[in-house]
Amino acid sequence: MEYTYDLIHITQELYSSETSEDSMYSFVLLKARKLTMMMNGVRCFLDGGYLLCLNDEDVITDIHGEYECRNLRYELYFININLDTTVIGDPIYESMRAQHKYPDFHLFRTRSKTYFGVIPLSVPEYDTAKLYFDRAERHIAGYATDVMWSCRTRSDMFSILNIAESAYLGVESGEGVEVIRYIKDNVGQNLTLTHLCEHFHINRTTLNNRIKEFTGFSTMAYVMEERLTQVLPDLLFTQVCLADLAEKYGFCDENHFIRAFKKRYGKTPLKYRMEGRAARP
Repeated sequence: MEYTYDLIHITQELYSSETSEDSMYSFVLLKARKLTMMMNGVRCFLDGGYLLCLNDEDVITDIHGEYECRNLRYELYFININLDTTVIGDPIYESMRAQHKYPDFHLFRTRSKTYFGVIPLSVPEYDTAKLYFDRAERHIAGYATDVMWSCRTRSDMFSILNIAESAYLGVESGEGVEVIRYIKDNVGQNLTLTHLCEHFHINRTTLNNRIKEFTGFSTMAYVMEERLTQVLPDLLFTQVCLADLAEKYGFCDENHFIRAFKKRYGKTPLKYRMEGRAARP
């Protein structure tokens, strides 16, 4: 895919009113200190870490207060050549997603009295998201010498979206999902029963019961399921090698990844990648 600055870039602007031939969406990583702003006519008071998922129709005005931010702006075409705002806004997109595993953009498009694109982050979530923003910025800057820059950037964007979904789950579901949220945010780490029990100061029985209540899986089965779910966009929409994906998503090594994937989906990751791409229009 040929790089142009209009396709994807990172700025330090909280909001941009720029226009392009194709509408742009934004991930905004924000650290606010007594910040007030109007977002789509709603007054927001922000203090702490946030991730904003902005669409091409969102409008931010009257910004007052201190903040630091990174704005990752991209055209949907960067994710896949079949995507644009018209396609993802069509009711048929849900069936397309089910068939071809396209990303879910509901965090960018859903607006209600309680959610208008602003997602509070915990300190660990903010720090993890910052790492992915840093990586994406390096990949974009290195486009001239790294033929894999776009794949690596998309992979980091999928991870940012996972953090957004996890944080949104926490806001919408309230108390009781903190363990689920932690696992979703940290699938790349060495998540063991011992580590999770020590982190949440609970015993194994309580931990298993809590996770099974929300997911239907035992603790380690859920960890594996989350890893095998989060890796799918990387397989379908990037060319990142299996060894790198195994490391990113917490598998012991490439062989462990292949065995676990084949057990779960009935085919190797490479076959899944090839068949998925061939099936897309």
